[in-house]
Order: sequence, then structure tokens, then C-alpha cells
Amino acid sequence: NTGKLRETTSFFIVGYFFPGCEQEDSVLPQQMVMDGYTDCFRTKNVEDLEFNIINCFSEKGEWVLDLHAGKRKLTLAAAQNGRNGISVSPGETDLEELGNYLRTLSMRENKQYRDIDGLVSKMQL
Repeated sequence: NTGKLRETTSFFIVGYFFPGCEQEDSVLPQQMVMDGYTDCFRTKNVEDLEFNIINCFSEKGEWVLDLHAGKRKLTLAAAQNGRNGISVSPGETDLEELGNYLRTLSMRENKQYRDIDGLVSKMQL
């Protein structure tokens, strides 16, 4: 152990869906990354990475879908930045922990929060 910080690389796949995207020769209708951002991030920690991803690829009021979330809290970063989020993961415990955290935070911060908001639902395949 050298005492130095280790460099970690994380990969996120971002999908752009727009009218006509199913056509092989289609092009993006507009710039898909916010001004001042790139699709390569250097961040100080996981939370900073999640905030950068949310702010780079979405605007307030939009929806963010986090597939196979695991212990990641991209949905929390979305909520804290004025977005709506959906997490999908086979790990029911991870989703319940995220749901409990988000519900507690929401009840404290938003007086209009309802008991039916932020619930975890099981999906049968």
C-alpha cells in the first residue's frame, strides 16, 4: 500500500431516443450534451459523478431512467437537481434502501409529498 489514491474508471451508457432514431441514417436533432459539458468526466467521488451525469444529460423536470441501479443513487442526484427518476434493479434490498432514503428526504423537504409517492414495486417477468 503506497498511501496514494487509486484511480477508478466508471462507464455509463447514455442512450438518445428521438423521433426517427430507428432509421439507420438518422442524425441527432440537436446538441445532446449541455453547453460547457463533455461526455468524459473527472470527478472527486461517486456523488460528484452522478451530479455531473444528471446535469449534463438532462434538464429540470425531465425523467431519468437508471437501469440496474444496485447501490448507485443516480435517482437521488436526479431528485436533488429537479428531475424525476426511475431506478430498475434486480436487487430488491438496494431499491428498498434507496426508496426509504428518498421517502424520508422527500417528506422532510416537500410538504406536498404523498404516501403513495416513491414506492418500490416488484415486477414479474
